[in-house]
Amino acid sequence: MTITEDTSELGKRATTAFAFKLMLTGRAELLAQASNLLPPTTRYDTLNHAGMSALMIASIKNDEVVIQALLDAGCDPNIEVPAIGNPNYPAIHPDTQYWTAVTLQPVGQLLGFKMPAREGR
Repeated sequence: MTITEDTSELGKRATTAFAFKLMLTGRAELLAQASNLLPPTTRYDTLNHAGMSALMIASIKNDEVVIQALLDAGCDPNIEVPAIGNPNYPAIHPDTQYWTAVTLQPVGQLLGFKMPAREGR
């Protein structure tokens, strides 16, 4: 990799991180801003360097408001964390590969779990 490629990759990662911060607010106007920063093919289902979507992160945090806002925006709760070794996602934790937003929900936090399950996805 050249320095230019490294810089470009860091820029993409920083943009994605900023978009995730916007999405994790749960505010509709900031979700719209975040969608402009994300790849058009994945939008709200974009994965970060750890292979997690914003919905997965909100599920881990059991943030019901953000979970609902992301589902309303069209997030897919069935997106899986990729397998370890994927060069696009260097920080995947071995214990979470193939997990979805529903499986990442903390044990015993039923309210947050019911929202993705209620969406029928």
